[in-house]
Amino acid sequence: LEALVNGTTRLDFGELKANAKYEAGYSESTPVVRWLWEILEGTTKSGENGEYTFPIEARRKFLKFVTGCDRSPVGGLRSMRPPITVQRDGGAQNNKLPTSHTCFNYLLLPDYESKAILYERLVTAIENASEGFGLR
Repeated sequence: LEALVNGTTRLDFGELKANAKYEAGYSESTPVVRWLWEILEGTTKSGENGEYTFPIEARRKFLKFVTGCDRSPVGGLRSMRPPITVQRDGGAQNNKLPTSHTCFNYLLLPDYESKAILYERLVTAIENASEGFGLR
C-alpha cells in the first residue's frame, strides 16, 4: 500500500526517456534533448567537453522539479501519466533557466548552445526551485 501511495525509489531514466514526448520543434534527435538525456542517464564520459555527472540525488531533484515528486510510480518511470514532455522554450536563450509545469509533467527547455550551458542551467534550476512556489 505504501508503494502505491508514495511510489518507489528506483529511478530508471532510460524508461523515462523511452516514454517521453516532445513538442514545439523538439525531437529525440534535437541536440539539446540528446544532451539532456546524456546528462540524466550519465552517458557523458569525462573528457567529452567536460564532465557532467548527475548523481542519484540530483536525478531525484530533477524528477521533483518536473513532476512534483522525487519517486517513480509503482510501474516505474515508463508508467508515468502523463508522460514527461520536453517542450522548446523559445530560441537560443542561454541566460534563461529551464522551467516546468509539474501538474502536467512538462519541462520547458530553452535551446541552449552547448551541453555545458545546459548542465549549468539545469543544476541551477533544480537546486533553487525544487520546493515549488519558491518556498523553503
